[in-house]
Amino acid sequence: MANAIKKQANNKDSHISIDSIAEQWVKLLLTHIEAKKQKINILKKNRSIN
Repeated sequence: MANAIKKQANNKDSHISIDSIAEQWVKLLLTHIEAKKQKINILKKNRSIN
């Protein structure tokens, strides 16, 4: 997804606004943070089982 955003940013003919690109980056970042939280929760659960 990050590569697709970069392509959009580099494409001079593209009418995609900076806001749209920023919005996609924020979504990507939030997804990444959410995945990290879930990973931490899984690790905590595993630790409590053992």
